[in-house]
Amino acid sequence: MRNYISKPDMPIETIIEEQFSDVEVIREQYIVRVKESKTSVAWGIKVGGSIEGSPIVKDGVVYFGACDKNFYAVSAEDGKELWRFRTNDIIQGSPAIAGEAIFFGSFDHYLYAVSLEGKELWRFRTNGPVASNPATDGKAVYFGSKDNNAYAVSAATGKELWRFSTKGPVIVVDVSGGIVFIGSFDHNVYAVSAENGKKLWRFATGDIVEGYPAFSGGKMFFGSIDENFYCLDFRTGKLVWKFKTNNCVSCYRPLVHDRIVYFTSRDNNMYAV
Repeated sequence: MRNYISKPDMPIETIIEEQFSDVEVIREQYIVRVKESKTSVAWGIKVGGSIEGSPIVKDGVVYFGACDKNFYAVSAEDGKELWRFRTNDIIQGSPAIAGEAIFFGSFDHYLYAVSLEGKELWRFRTNGPVASNPATDGKAVYFGSKDNNAYAVSAATGKELWRFSTKGPVIVVDVSGGIVFIGSFDHNVYAVSAENGKKLWRFATGDIVEGYPAFSGGKMFFGSIDENFYCLDFRTGKLVWKFKTNNCVSCYRPLVHDRIVYFTSRDNNMYAV
């Protein structure tokens, strides 16, 4: 599935006709499912604010949050709203699912766990807006807050397991192979143990790290506002190589396929290296 953000004044028909075929399209205030025909829209749903995170789909249901402070579940078949869950501020990140629970953050400082039927299971309060996409390994949920911390909480209960402090807001948190990777506005990437939050290594970049990483072949790939795209050794944090672009590397997760990594930059280019 591919997801796209478009200009709010661009007609949906123009997006579909000129740009997309057989994809999911995310537009400010709209989520649209597009069939194979470029002009045949299966359904569309209008919500009360921008949709800034990618949706996820499970068992025929599309889940996503919006800047109208609501988290939505809609039918993937016909776009019918199944339920909505109200928070006290905007929802900017993408959700995560583990078992029968879905996790998402809000600018009201909370990470929420909600059942797939829309019932609150628990909430965990931080001291700042939660804008990061949560990550989960099934046992714990890992996420960042603009209070400069990354957190691990129990997926079952929401109890805090550990927190890791940085010197800037934390937007990027991901987990792979028992290691939690943290990107901070303090210009560093940190690797900490998923079990206890102890620091394993730190890598310094030249600016804010807001790009989500990709992992392949023992390596970690990510971009930074410093206009560089980085490849690090997964276990040690040592630099393998970096690639210079002409503007900030976008915050979207890169794609690694067949020994090639694909990513985009705000210099209006897509790169394959």
